[in-house]
Amino acid sequence: MFKSKTHSPETFWNWFSKKSKKLITLEGEALLDAVSSELSKYHEGLVLLVSSGSLRPRELIISADGISANVDAVENLADAAPDIPDWKIIRFRPRFSDGGHGIQLGNVKIDSDGVQFVAFRDGTKVGIDVYAHWRSSEDGARPDGPVFVMLDHTIGEYEVMCGIGFIEVHPLENAPNNARPWNEFAEIFDENWARRT
Repeated sequence: MFKSKTHSPETFWNWFSKKSKKLITLEGEALLDAVSSELSKYHEGLVLLVSSGSLRPRELIISADGISANVDAVENLADAAPDIPDWKIIRFRPRFSDGGHGIQLGNVKIDSDGVQFVAFRDGTKVGIDVYAHWRSSEDGARPDGPVFVMLDHTIGEYEVMCGIGFIEVHPLENAPNNARPWNEFAEIFDENWARRT
C-alpha cells in the first residue's frame, strides 16, 4: 500500500510554482523525471503525463496509475493546485473519443471496430463482458492490457477505477446476439453510473 510521505500537496505546488518557468521548457523524460521525483515526496505511486511543449497551456495530468487506493491522493493534490501561468492541472487520465483505436501493445494493435460488449449491473458499478478481436479461446476470460487501455480512453481513468466492476474478455466470434459495438460503451456507462460527489 502506498503511503503519503514528507510533502503536503501545498509543499509540492509551492515547489512546482517556483520552478514552473523552467519546467515548461523541458520535454519528455527530462520533465517527467524532474517533477516525478518531487511528486514521490508527496505520494508514491502517482504518475504524471504532460502535453507537448508547443501547447499552451501545457496540460499536467495527475494519474492514480489505475490504482483505486491512490484516488484520494490525486484528488487532494488536484484540489490544492493553485493557478499557475501556462499550466492546466487535470486529475486522472481523461477519456478520448478514439477508444484506444490504433494503439499498439506488444503484438496487439487495438481496433475498437473489432470489439463488442455486453454490460451488466454489478452492485453500484457496471460489469462488462468484452468480445475482442485479439482474444482466442485459449486465453481465458481475464482482462488484459488492451482492454484497460480501451476503457481508459473510452470513459477515463477515474471511471474505470471506481465505476467498473467485473470484466471478462472473450474472443470476438463468441459475441452473443445482444452484444453492442464498442463505440456505444461510453453512453451506456454514463447512463448507468454516476460519479461520486
